[in-house]
Amino acid sequence: TAADSDVNTNLPERLWKKNNEPLRQIVLWGWDENNNPGFLILYGTQHFKSKGATGNLLQNEVKYTDYVIFMGKGSHLPSLQAVEVIRPYDYRSRTHGAPRMYYKRGAANRWYGDNNNQYLVKEFKNIPPEQQVSFPYYIPLSQEQYVGKMVNRPQNFRLANNPNDILKLSGQLLDYYPTIVDMMSNQNIYMRKKRLKELIDKSCGKQVLKMLLEVGGTDIVSGLFLELAKQGNPILLGEAKAMLEGEMKWAEENYAEGIKRCIRIYINAVNPDLKADRKEWIYRYLSKMDLHLVRINEKDIPPDKVLEGADYRRYANSGQLQDYYWRYDYKTRTNSKYEASRRYEAGLYNDGVRLRLIDFKNTIQEAEVYGLADVVGRIGYYLDAPRITYYLKGSGKEKALRYFRRYIKRIINSYAEADPDKFIVAMKEFLTSYSKPDYTGKFSGNFQSNELLKYYIYHEYKEKPASGWQSYNWIDDDQLLKLKGRYEYRKDIWDNHLDAAAEIAVRAKIETVAKACYYILKDSPKSGEFIENAGYRQLINLSLVAYGPMSEMFMGILDNRIKKLDSFDSELMICLIGSGDERMYMTAMEFFHRTNGLFSPSDTADLLFLDNLSRWEELFRENLLSLEGEQYINFIIETIKKSSEGLKYKGELPEGITEILSKTTEKVGRLSDSDRAALIKELIAALLHGTRLPLWLQIFIEEVIFSTSHEALEALAKDIYIETVGVTVSARSRRVISMLDAIKARDIPADAQLIDILRSGTPKMINVLFGIITENSEKLM
Repeated sequence: TAADSDVNTNLPERLWKKNNEPLRQIVLWGWDENNNPGFLILYGTQHFKSKGATGNLLQNEVKYTDYVIFMGKGSHLPSLQAVEVIRPYDYRSRTHGAPRMYYKRGAANRWYGDNNNQYLVKEFKNIPPEQQVSFPYYIPLSQEQYVGKMVNRPQNFRLANNPNDILKLSGQLLDYYPTIVDMMSNQNIYMRKKRLKELIDKSCGKQVLKMLLEVGGTDIVSGLFLELAKQGNPILLGEAKAMLEGEMKWAEENYAEGIKRCIRIYINAVNPDLKADRKEWIYRYLSKMDLHLVRINEKDIPPDKVLEGADYRRYANSGQLQDYYWRYDYKTRTNSKYEASRRYEAGLYNDGVRLRLIDFKNTIQEAEVYGLADVVGRIGYYLDAPRITYYLKGSGKEKALRYFRRYIKRIINSYAEADPDKFIVAMKEFLTSYSKPDYTGKFSGNFQSNELLKYYIYHEYKEKPASGWQSYNWIDDDQLLKLKGRYEYRKDIWDNHLDAAAEIAVRAKIETVAKACYYILKDSPKSGEFIENAGYRQLINLSLVAYGPMSEMFMGILDNRIKKLDSFDSELMICLIGSGDERMYMTAMEFFHRTNGLFSPSDTADLLFLDNLSRWEELFRENLLSLEGEQYINFIIETIKKSSEGLKYKGELPEGITEILSKTTEKVGRLSDSDRAALIKELIAALLHGTRLPLWLQIFIEEVIFSTSHEALEALAKDIYIETVGVTVSARSRRVISMLDAIKARDIPADAQLIDILRSGTPKMINVLFGIITENSEKLM
């Protein structure tokens, strides 16, 4: 043949480095007797021409010995499902049997004769030797050429001369013909999805998309709606709604439901309100996707008991996570099937026994369509943690586990290619979700069996355990923690996101993740730039991580930076004392005394919102007492501002701190009249129009106002306008306002207000009240 004449041309393409001879296929288009479109697929083995050390030289022609016909219905082509052609080996005769085809969704290992006929493709046929046909493999032929050389053709199937006899494309639409043909007839589902995306990205127009709805199989139609949903493209919204309401007689019921599920995702995606509702729903119920055992062996698991990976592994291996069991009746000598008892809290994603795989898949697809990278990362964690891993393994659904993991990897890897920022968002959620019990191996804390975790942060580590008894030692000894250097997936992305690596390291709950981040930050070519630009808080947080080498590294960097400072830096001091760590406490005090530190009014206000404020009571006292005049006013204003911005001390202020605040109010008496008036106006505005203030701050404001003498308040009151119409204030604020109104009116508060002040007012307010009563004693008669 022509192919034989150029045997030395492009020789590397002819080499096959595997020992088995490859199976080749040719997909031809046609119709059955009812004009339903379908595919005739020829199968043949490409034999070796010769064998060599660098590879096996393949023959240039393939003889096609088997075929299968997959039929669609109506105007729709069939969806090509994953299949496997095998030749079962008979060990008795030491020969291979006739080839058979099985759907890959079958779980049995069919190489050894365990033929599960439930998954047998009955349409797969052997071609009689006299009717077998050979075609050159390396020279592409058109369908018309293939058909022309086929003298003997299967009955009840009419071959088309050209796929366009079915597609009926014309004019400019013919530009999309090669992509559509490859998409429709490619036996790899991921290639079909890739071609579909290419087609939509080319802006092929509504006419082509409608043709796909009319001709495509269930996978093409479902994929089309999902791809349009990702883009938020409403081009087929009308058609989608019509299909959702109508019947799909051309698709089996379960596949039709799958299409409708994808249509709903599409409709939600192109409607901003519906999309927002679905996103909110996903975030609210995301944690329900995980599977936490609450019962096992008919016994409740104590709520405070934390099950580890080894526990779930043991339950799965001993058959305790199966969906169904068999019971033998000795009287009737029959087996009966019965459902497992409740194991989980029934919810949105499980019925108490089984994970609802379709609902689980639906949320993954929605997260992909809506661009929820953090949700994708969290679901990746769920699929890699022991709970779902061992449920799916223990219930015989390992293929579902592999499918979901591949799906998640494909989404995250697509982020890496097209949107690295989303990749990092997914990685943050994924890597920081693991905790110490989440290992899936046999040994506690050993994460080298967590497939997705290993894939993303130890991607380049490919070592496998030795065979025999040595494998036990390999598995027992955590290989990942022994590694030195960088092994993560897409180093280039991490080099551009070192801040994210630092954040993950700080939030990581397992050493396996922290160590990977350590080497990213240490060995990245941009690590010097990162360290130079790192803020104090970031360096402190990295110095406090549990992974020793990282903590030591960044503590050294922090110490060196602090030693270079000759003057007091309040930002550094606040960061150090806010960490709550003993080492940072010692570092902070040494730095404070070495530089004769003193805080600004704003920094002093920051101290009030530290979680560990009681430890810094003396430091707070020293700084606050040093503030006078305008600085003291600024401290009060900054405290109110920071509280209004959302800063909040957790719990009541320590008693010593409230005493210090109360004592300093005597400084108000040393203010000038104008400063005092301006301050009190600010405080009244804060009480009336500020956001909800904590009780300790309301008390402090009250004491500041009434630390001024009765006479001075009288002088100020005439210049203060208090607008309370339509304003809702706290009871304490109302007391303050009523007192100021009484002072302004030179009158005694009403009886109810008077009793309220005497019962709940601060000593300073009551003292001013006595001044009012003394001045207006005649009004008590």
